[in-house]
Amino acid sequence: MNTLSLLNNHFKYPFPTLKNPNADLLQEITENDWVDGEYLWLYQQNPDLRKKYKKTKTAHIAAQWFPIAPVERFKPICRLMLWTLYNYDIYEESEPEDIEVVRSQSIAILNGEINAEESTIPLGAMLFSLRQELLQFIPEKSISRFARMINRYFIRLEKEVRYKKNKKFPTIKECIALREDSICLYPFLQLTEVETGIILPEEIHEHPVIRRLQALACHLVTYFNEMQSVVKDEATGSIYYNIVKVIQNERQISL
Repeated sequence: MNTLSLLNNHFKYPFPTLKNPNADLLQEITENDWVDGEYLWLYQQNPDLRKKYKKTKTAHIAAQWFPIAPVERFKPICRLMLWTLYNYDIYEESEPEDIEVVRSQSIAILNGEINAEESTIPLGAMLFSLRQELLQFIPEKSISRFARMINRYFIRLEKEVRYKKNKKFPTIKECIALREDSICLYPFLQLTEVETGIILPEEIHEHPVIRRLQALACHLVTYFNEMQSVVKDEATGSIYYNIVKVIQNERQISL
């Protein structure tokens, strides 16, 4: 199966392509101020990995999701995007029990219950900075909703790690529910308030139609990701929560 050919020829994106004009500026901040600056100590002895993070162009990914965010509001979104990469790479090979500690401390930092110095997790300072930046634009209530989505992400990440450790496939239904949260799009969807400057009442966020649209957005990103990463997941042993491989396993079909 030629994944690239499949994506190019059979996947059609039905929406207009918009991109934040501040992408290049924030990518420069990501590479120079964060990867090689504030967070250099994380991978100071691994320049190849730092190069990989730079080549991923996280600010340009965020620019597709938040095309109208002014530069000062776009910055915390880009910090979050980098955090998702760092966090996943650090913990995808962890013991499931270790992720619980990371989850509880991460949520405590985001909710303002502890500061970075009181935490023992490597990315505590990054989350603390993210909280301080977000508070410039959204209220505590919105931060709390955002933190709940990060919490859902960690719960599902722990389950993924368990499936991988046990070399066991979930069912297709279980995997779709798992990946809906672990793709970590829900936290970004809470930050539309940061982009627009419009704080919406809770009944809108909790409306069944809005929640369904958010779930479908997560599915769209997940299905694309599963297709383009299936070869990599086969190489790294991460097949147990790749939906393509789960379908192949449950239905006993070839790729």
